[in-house]
Amino acid sequence: MDDISDSRLKLSHLRAFVTVAQHGSFSTAALEPGLSQSTMSHAIASLETELDVVLLNRGRHGASLTYDGEQILPEAQQVLALLDSIRKKANLAKGLEAGQVRIASVRSVATHLLPEAIAQFRERFSWRGHCPERI
Repeated sequence: MDDISDSRLKLSHLRAFVTVAQHGSFSTAALEPGLSQSTMSHAIASLETELDVVLLNRGRHGASLTYDGEQILPEAQQVLALLDSIRKKANLAKGLEAGQVRIASVRSVATHLLPEAIAQFRERFSWRGHCPERI
């Protein structure tokens, strides 16, 4: 049995694995990143080949984690979260995720539509509370 080579582990395969595990279905998971079901299936198969373990049970009613998949999933999620954190910090350092938004609106929109839109904006773009309170 060969050791796993870091250079052969692909982030796209880890993302596919985590996404399929979250959705429980290859076809549903493929919709999230806009890929085909076969692309997702190929990514998982490649990851399983590289790790030399079966991560997902495939069936007519979707995909479920094997014991090995359950053991590996938390670390795969952690790797992706750490990479996302690195990307966000780098973008923040470059000034790509910070700024000010100004909105002009008629009163009815400001009263009825903007509060929810602002709440959704904050939820989507806030990073660990770094979204300014002036919004």
